[in-house]
Amino acid sequence: MFSVKFVGVFVPTVFKEHWWLYALNCRTRQLHVLDSIGHGIQYRFKIDKAMVDRLQHLFEILDEFSEKSGAQISLLKENVPLQPNSYDCGILVVKYMELWDGSQHLEGNTFPNYTTVKVILIT
Repeated sequence: MFSVKFVGVFVPTVFKEHWWLYALNCRTRQLHVLDSIGHGIQYRFKIDKAMVDRLQHLFEILDEFSEKSGAQISLLKENVPLQPNSYDCGILVVKYMELWDGSQHLEGNTFPNYTTVKVILIT
């Protein structure tokens, strides 16, 4: 028997030919950003803010129908292996969706301890 740690929504995102992943935990309302080229990119602040705003609005609509009070979405920028080239980002997004469970642990290691090659090769 297994326990489900991550109940959420994956939002693969592309901008200027680069892919990254938002993983929204619906229970905790934490929005995890998994980006293989890091988080210091200038345009990302506006995109992250827009994503939080849109998802927050969606939860407000859903909360209205379920008569729950809405909690705010918090943004968490996760450390993931940096891609070694300019074209592996899409493959890494698919792997993140396959492996992400919200706890950052993969076989006892965290994403930062994995090389990009190891993440791609994990089945």
